[in-house]
Amino acid sequence: MEQITADNNFLPLTTDIALRLREDGRLADLPDIRIIGDGRAAELAKGALETLGVYDPSAEAVIAFDDPKLPEGVQKAVIITASRHTAEKLKSHGTKAALLLASESDKGLYVTDLLRLALYVLIKGKAGGVYSEESVKRSGFERLIPKEDALELNAYLDSGCEGVFCFGDAKTEEFLTLQARELEILKETDRVCKENGIRYSLAGGTLLGAVRHGGFIPWDYDIDIMMPPADFDKFCTLSDKFSDKFFLQTPVTDKGNYFFTKVRMNGTLMTTEMTDKLDNIHNGIFIDVFRHSYTARTKAGQKAHRFLTKCARSLVYNKWNGSSVRGKEGTNLNPAVRLAATALKTALPMGFLCKAQKGIIDFYKKDTGYMYDGWGQHLGSGAFPSKWFDSFTELDFEGGRFPVIAEYDKYLTYLYGDYKALPPISKRHISHDIIRLEL
Repeated sequence: MEQITADNNFLPLTTDIALRLREDGRLADLPDIRIIGDGRAAELAKGALETLGVYDPSAEAVIAFDDPKLPEGVQKAVIITASRHTAEKLKSHGTKAALLLASESDKGLYVTDLLRLALYVLIKGKAGGVYSEESVKRSGFERLIPKEDALELNAYLDSGCEGVFCFGDAKTEEFLTLQARELEILKETDRVCKENGIRYSLAGGTLLGAVRHGGFIPWDYDIDIMMPPADFDKFCTLSDKFSDKFFLQTPVTDKGNYFFTKVRMNGTLMTTEMTDKLDNIHNGIFIDVFRHSYTARTKAGQKAHRFLTKCARSLVYNKWNGSSVRGKEGTNLNPAVRLAATALKTALPMGFLCKAQKGIIDFYKKDTGYMYDGWGQHLGSGAFPSKWFDSFTELDFEGGRFPVIAEYDKYLTYLYGDYKALPPISKRHISHDIIRLEL
């Protein structure tokens, strides 16, 4: 009855369930639990509890899937059953278990939330009580997995978990066409760089995708490349080297742009939540081009450089965006500092702020032995050895070969830690919100 053998195909799913359960702080101190029953849901629940370190085949707390025959010594139990009729029958026989009305075949309820319901009832329920999802909601239960996602996840289970899972929003014809357009821009940028002696490397999630998937991360569409300082500065002068289909966007070539360097495709449109209100700049489909700048040799100097960079970038961004300085989400920026920064960005002209930003980020003109992503998305990752840009190799990306730094393994570890581990299955949606898109 208790012989549940974990299927290796289910390992990513059990890991995902465990990760999502950890998001619920009320389940932080779970007792040791054993699982009784057959079937897929029981197998996944056991694997998830093993991952959490609370599964014990002899535990006194039990979650049973459609099995009212509880072993001796059980102190607390939840029996998951399919119908109220069954539940009332069990209750009339004086069971000491709580009863949860949640069918394993309910395609609108993924195992993450089925197990969470059972854990809520195990912790808070009463012996002989009959509980449903609605009744447990009064204790604060809300589904982690939306119904539409649950349907896709259950279909993946039904298929035997073949292939790398991602949600349907990353499989539409429109999304695949967007990836194809991005690839066109990359190929044109690669041509310009090679013809003009520019060293560059795939970067961020694009580099990660090349290493882990041989192309795009299946649920991602954007392309990032990175360059050392001298190559980037030369690259920004090559706007006339691109064919008429493309546009090299810099603060020089696009007067409404105060921050980013991108290669865009003419005759297209793609805006995100941030850029949708910026109608005075070129908003075509794009790839990002990032300059990696030199930073201080010492830890203290690097920390100071990053702090000043954050301040300068915040002033420029909020001036450009017409917003108040708020600080990073999740941090407690002192109200007085916030008000002073907002007043400063309001009073100072954009030209001055942009010059200050560039002066701070590019303060170190010569190689100090360290670089940082002063202009890009990974400022918070800190400094890395500049020698990582000394040599390059190539990797496959969507059927082509593109340059990457030879030390890409060290670089990806610096950015992401265990970069070979896939993110939780239930979070594999398209990574950015697209407001407007014309292909």
